[in-house]
Amino acid sequence: MTSDSRRRRLLAPALGCALVLAALVSAAGALAAAPAFTLTAIPAPSNFGTGAANTVQVIATNVGGAATDGSPAVVNVDVPVGYEVTGAFFQALPSGGGEVKASPCSISAGTSVTCETTTSIPPGRLIEVEMSVKLSGAPSSTEMQASIAGGGAQLVSLTRSLPAQSTPVPFDIVTGLNAPLFGADGSAASLAGSHPFGQVVDFGFPMIETLGSIGEKLFAASGHPHEIVVNLPRGMVVNPSATARLCTETEFPSCPASSQVGNFNLGSVLGTGEAWLTELSTAELRNVVALAADAVAE
Repeated sequence: MTSDSRRRRLLAPALGCALVLAALVSAAGALAAAPAFTLTAIPAPSNFGTGAANTVQVIATNVGGAATDGSPAVVNVDVPVGYEVTGAFFQALPSGGGEVKASPCSISAGTSVTCETTTSIPPGRLIEVEMSVKLSGAPSSTEMQASIAGGGAQLVSLTRSLPAQSTPVPFDIVTGLNAPLFGADGSAASLAGSHPFGQVVDFGFPMIETLGSIGEKLFAASGHPHEIVVNLPRGMVVNPSATARLCTETEFPSCPASSQVGNFNLGSVLGTGEAWLTELSTAELRNVVALAADAVAE
């Protein structure tokens, strides 16, 4: 891994990004590995006008050091009265490629969604829930509640705002910029001088509805961000020996599987008009070593 890439990660513009880094791992004193989830939720468009149909993604990522154990992992989502869930499905994504069949979630009273899977989710992989939600009346609240438990992991919950307004949400990091450190068992790691198992860098931007060159409806990130750079704090460095193999610059991007050091998950919006959908792209982060310019002789 180059000295610059130890402190920086360059990310494409997106509805939501999650960077799962396992390069901070240290074998010494490691905790027993266990599955553990983080949750993020992103609506698109971000504002809810009366009667308009929006898509809300809820993504649960396994940030622990072990796969889920095959027992049911259950995602629950509750929207406030005044919002209505008109459809919901989920995908369990245990790998980074190939087609995965979507499965329906159950919907109760138009406000509660339950999705259950027994698929084993390895570290760095995820469960994606996608819901169609509309604002059907004056809401009692704008706070959506989401949680996941099971599969050998502890309960994790999340609260996310669903702004009830006709005007677009201005540019901001709507989910907050979250970058927790954690141990191999998924517990928080905050002790100075320790060697955490990994880190998740999670953020998202508000989505707006706009018009294309010929008047067609498009969806884009508010403010049209182009490049996003994530800098690790001073004093925090990744472990270049965290993988069994380093990938060389000449091998990149066709690196060996043993050089994988994390995952990159990118949520985006595709299509125009009413025929639009959200897409989740995943990629593997590699442990790359680069030679300094003066290390190569003619």
